[in-house]
Amino acid sequence: MLADTKTADRKISLLHYIAETVKQKFPEISTFDSDLRFIEKAASVSMENILTDVHELEKGMDLCKKEMQLRRDARDAAVLKDFISNSEDKLRKLKSETKTAQDAYSDCVEYFGDSTRSIAANTFFSLFVRFTKAYKQAELDNEARRRQQEAAARESEKIAAESVIKKNSLNSRKNNQEAVINELKSKTKQVKETRLLKQDEVYNGALEDILLGLKSEPYRRADAVRRSQRRRQENIRLSHTMDELDF
Repeated sequence: MLADTKTADRKISLLHYIAETVKQKFPEISTFDSDLRFIEKAASVSMENILTDVHELEKGMDLCKKEMQLRRDARDAAVLKDFISNSEDKLRKLKSETKTAQDAYSDCVEYFGDSTRSIAANTFFSLFVRFTKAYKQAELDNEARRRQQEAAARESEKIAAESVIKKNSLNSRKNNQEAVINELKSKTKQVKETRLLKQDEVYNGALEDILLGLKSEPYRRADAVRRSQRRRQENIRLSHTMDELDF
């Protein structure tokens, strides 16, 4: 259920979160699987089958004892007696170990809040096998995700650095263009000022020449000669007219 409880994007499960938390805050228990070395073997064994086999061995031992008592042939009886003496201790030890296994399994199941009547031993230990494998896979998934995030972060930093370099290059180019434009504007302004200054010098120089000319010679209009000739002609005509009247 831990592996089936996932985030909305279905990428991270609750088991992934637990594995990451254990690694960061409780790293000493992340190797819990080393304490569960025999769970795969335990998951392949049925406690019920073991109890049945031991019970069958007990029944077989009892039959051997009865057969030994019924045997009239001393040689056959001796063989059965020798078998019983060699096997009875083994069977007794096997029964003791089976009882120890039963008690240990019962305590283990009760520790995890279950009962031997509701779950079989191989089913119970199979849960730990699947959990351990899923937990280790979650650790691998977290490590792969971490590497992907680190690679993505490095790529993002690279892109950001390239963007800064590109931006600085554009700014530098823009500043150079602005500097060239400002220099051109400055030169254009200087040229205009120079032209205006020269025009002012020409204008002021011409004005000074005119003023000096007026001082040295009175100003005469361009048509002054023609007006003087007309006036002389008019005076002549008037003089002739006066002479004719006198006559």
